[in-house]
Amino acid sequence: MTPRLKHLVRLQYGSALAAEAREEGLCKVYGSNGEVGVHSATNTSAPAIIIGRKGSFGKVTWALDGGFCIDTAYFVDERHCSGNLRFAYYALQHLRLDEQSKDSAVPGLDRNDAHNRRLGTPDLETQRQIADFLDRETARIDLLIEKKQRLVALLGEKYEATAAQLSTGKRSQEDKFDSGIDWLGAIPNYWRIEKLIWHFYASKGKDAQKYTKEYCGANEGNYPVYSGQTANEGVMGRIDSYDYDFGETGVLFATSVGAKAMDLRHLQGKFSLSQNCMIIIPRHQIPLKFYLYQMRALFRKERQLIPDHMQASFRVEDLYRYRIAVPPLDQAYEIGAKIEKAEAALKAVIEPANASIERLKEYRAALITAAVTGQIDVKAATRSGATDRRLDALQEEMDA
Repeated sequence: MTPRLKHLVRLQYGSALAAEAREEGLCKVYGSNGEVGVHSATNTSAPAIIIGRKGSFGKVTWALDGGFCIDTAYFVDERHCSGNLRFAYYALQHLRLDEQSKDSAVPGLDRNDAHNRRLGTPDLETQRQIADFLDRETARIDLLIEKKQRLVALLGEKYEATAAQLSTGKRSQEDKFDSGIDWLGAIPNYWRIEKLIWHFYASKGKDAQKYTKEYCGANEGNYPVYSGQTANEGVMGRIDSYDYDFGETGVLFATSVGAKAMDLRHLQGKFSLSQNCMIIIPRHQIPLKFYLYQMRALFRKERQLIPDHMQASFRVEDLYRYRIAVPPLDQAYEIGAKIEKAEAALKAVIEPANASIERLKEYRAALITAAVTGQIDVKAATRSGATDRRLDALQEEMDA
């Protein structure tokens, strides 16, 4: 019978260390999502593996210099590993511990469940050879992923600059500008500064029992349920009923708590909301594309003021204290159309780039699994250059 993970590693609990209790130092602090700060002391030896326990549960991070593992994560170092630690790092990725959780409300990784996962382990020399092989091969894959991610980031910055220029009305040298409002910059002096609440009101999602990840995931219907706590653009799942219908005009969707608080995007049609988000509804006919960008800039500025150790939040009553810049209606529609055109051009480039990043990630995961489970002979694969040819083909596809 295939041995269990606990025969290779024993996951150790991290220690409580609040952000305000950390002392200035050179030791990295690790949580479930990786590096989260610095401290003056460590609780692991170097190197170490960090495994997410809560939140980003199952995520595996390599801590080359060790560090302080907080209580949202587990750690493994040479004291708790009976084999090659680098092999164990790849083996933990192969097991995909992020796919299991005993606590659906607050996702988490149970240590006993992890320890009981089946994992074949070769002898120490073979473990070392597999680890060396994967170090070489994944390094090239990671460089290709980083290259594409830089491209996506640069394109996003270019779009933001274009949208910012459009949203402040900078269209000719003849325009005169007032100081405007700090998060938007100078605006034409014929624009008005008005309270956001004059133009929008907000509605929170429902605290309904049916809007749970399990319910929405188990019921395939025609209407999406949006949540501030889920991936895939906030879509928790689809059900057979809906609470809102905003047709083609749509509303602005805002996550209200957590890591993505104050994120905004445009929603249209029929849908429902969970309790961790809200919709911002126009009081009259206005160009939402124009105000979407302007309000994103506002919320981005607000997020920058929130200390790292505090959870971001956005409440309905916050709308009363915000102001927006209001141009003539025809100009706002014209600007909105230009922003939409720039957004479409960005999407046409970014979507293929993101798709190629996903293909590289899938290939990386498959390569790790094949090597760790002995499906490929790492010596033979290195000599034949099989992985090099596969990566060359992927790179040619990405650059096409």
